[in-house]
Amino acid sequence: MDRVASSVKASTGLGETLRLARLHLGLSLHEVEQATKIRQRYVAALEAERFGELPPPVYTVGFVRTYAQYLGLDAEELARQYARLVARPEPVGVQPALSGVRLQNALNSGSVAAVAGALVLVLLAMYTYWQYQRFVETLRATPTVQLDPRQFQQPGVPPPLGTVTPGAGGTEAAPTPPVLVSIEVRPTGRVWLRVLVDDQIAFEGYLSERRLWQGKDRVFIRAGDAGAIEIIHNDRPQGRFGAPNEVKEGIWTR
Repeated sequence: MDRVASSVKASTGLGETLRLARLHLGLSLHEVEQATKIRQRYVAALEAERFGELPPPVYTVGFVRTYAQYLGLDAEELARQYARLVARPEPVGVQPALSGVRLQNALNSGSVAAVAGALVLVLLAMYTYWQYQRFVETLRATPTVQLDPRQFQQPGVPPPLGTVTPGAGGTEAAPTPPVLVSIEVRPTGRVWLRVLVDDQIAFEGYLSERRLWQGKDRVFIRAGDAGAIEIIHNDRPQGRFGAPNEVKEGIWTR
């Protein structure tokens, strides 16, 4: 793997560095997906630097680390490079909108700098939210709702007061339980975990006994020792999360 790093160290682009390292090892996108559990379309988007097709940065930075480690590259350096790329605001034509506003008489130079910094933060937040919405739309499948014709009464003359409508006193149909993503972690020892359920931190610390998390859309796990835990996804055993002492991240959806 060291030969891989030395052979592609001249490449300055994040995506090109990953692509050249993969080609140097003779690996296909399918083989990368099988080994890293990162979907092929995300691997291809990383290599092409199409960040708009990737999950939110909090997840994608984990993809970058996992993929770089698998290729024998400097995972932390490439993760920092990715963070710099997504933090760079795209040009959105703010200057023309401001040119007609006479701020010079109301603001001093320090206030102008503060306003500019606030605008950059707002634009970055909008860009991150837009990426998050695209990611959610790709994961969320629209369920098909089966309607019971008996729930709809044919139009007509309403029954007289006091008349018992057949079936009205029967037991109502139980509501269909929502479809959840369920992840059970079974540690073989004391292991550090960070767990996000639907983008909210659900657990961070050391775990030594089995634990179950359920979310509406997804569960994210970062393990300090992937070989020390077993994963059960929606009641289906997934085996060991990774190799002993391997720092690994994963996302599970419905």
